[in-house]
Amino acid sequence: MLGEDELRKIIEGVRGRFAFDCIVPLSGGRDSAYVLYMAKRHFGLRTLAVNFDNEFQTPQAKANILAACGILDVPLVTYRSRWGTGKKTVHYAIRAALDGGIRAMADCFCNACSYGYRACCYIAAEKFNVPLILWGESAGEYTQPMTDEHLRLGLTARIRKQFSGAGLLYRLNLYRQRLEFPVRGNFWRNLALLAPRLKRADTREIAFFDYVPWNRDLLKRTITRELGWKKPDDSVSTWRIDCKLDRLVTFCYYNIFGCSKHCFGYHNMINDRQMSREKALGQELRACSIPGAELKELLAGDIELRPDEVERIIGFSRKH
Repeated sequence: MLGEDELRKIIEGVRGRFAFDCIVPLSGGRDSAYVLYMAKRHFGLRTLAVNFDNEFQTPQAKANILAACGILDVPLVTYRSRWGTGKKTVHYAIRAALDGGIRAMADCFCNACSYGYRACCYIAAEKFNVPLILWGESAGEYTQPMTDEHLRLGLTARIRKQFSGAGLLYRLNLYRQRLEFPVRGNFWRNLALLAPRLKRADTREIAFFDYVPWNRDLLKRTITRELGWKKPDDSVSTWRIDCKLDRLVTFCYYNIFGCSKHCFGYHNMINDRQMSREKALGQELRACSIPGAELKELLAGDIELRPDEVERIIGFSRKH
């Protein structure tokens, strides 16, 4: 933990230089709402909120974004693909993965968003001349090393997935997204379909929770009381409520690992004494009980898969 004093030094170095002191990427979820509150109310920064609408935002996430920006009097800039690349990327990624089974499908959902939300913050920093970006990722959410090895496909499966007809259309839409939201200085990274990097010398990006402790209870209490933040009525947890695809991720993880992706995060939170084992177990049991009708509606309605494709995915369910 670098400490709040170090963060204040960074803040004083950027304060008042331009129209905005910082950008806060805002998803409508828990952590980003807290960072927005702290930037504006606690540190008194002239803040610009930037939202990347990945085309799967939940209605509650959108309501949380508008409420927070309204209460804090923070300008909001929202980016959304005119070409629908978010939905198309997920659609074709799933279709390309079907023959490889549920392990091939488990990592289909986040590639478009992981490029888009960073790219749009960098684009906004360039456009509005903003010297600081405050990212709201927390260590509790970093679960990738726990699952990577188990989700890795063999060479033949990877080739089949990437170079099928649907796989090529998936990659085409990733390129289209980079054309629509280009980040200066990332030509070669774009060709390789890598995440963008900030090339603007006058802008610094930092992880807010490297400087300010991530306190789960304080965070939830603050955003609900001060910003009117809410989770959807049907959501078990306040975590990852901003994306409809979280239900599909949970379905995949449960049928691969026997638990949700949240469970790996709960492991981190328990070790950090941010959550009790009993609380984590209760949330985990409820999170994995996803109604089949709800999952079918997501697959057929939002992702626009064919009925036979939907049934194949439902068929990946564990047999009891």
